[in-house]
This record gives sequence, structure tokens and C-alpha cells, in this order.
Amino acid sequence: METLKLIQELNKILNETSDLILKLSELNEVSPEIEEKIDYFNAIQNKHIPAEMCSELKLIERIEEAEGIFNDIQFIMSSGSSKGS
Repeated sequence: METLKLIQELNKILNETSDLILKLSELNEVSPEIEEKIDYFNAIQNKHIPAEMCSELKLIERIEEAEGIFNDIQFIMSSGSSKGS
């Protein structure tokens, strides 16, 4: 049951990050720094081993990676680095 909750949390974070990236793309505010985070996000989202096959520890690692990307993008946005690209 814990595994299902972790998968749901991972999917929620991935969806939030995807929505944030989409908004930035629509606003044409994707700096090289954010592009780098998008590439990393895409790599996490397209892992060869599906989340359903991962151990709870591996799911927690993926959640932390996804949260880190989301937070990094928000930080870059708030610092104003995404403007003027």
C-alpha cells in the first residue's frame, strides 16, 4: 500500500513540473538554465524501469529528484534568470 502512495506522489510531482514547464514554454521564458532542468526532468520521466516496478527506496529517490527539479525551476524563475533569454 505504501508503494501505491509513493507512485501517486511521484506522478503528482511529475504532473506539476510538466505543467510548470508548459506554462514557461507558452510565455517564452525558457532560459538555458531551465532548458537544462527540462532535459533532466525528461530523463526522470522516461526512465527505463517503470515506477510500478521500483522498490519503495527507489521511488523515494525519484520523488526527491523530481522535487529538486521543480524547486530548481521555481528558484530560477524567482531569481529572474529566465528573463532575457
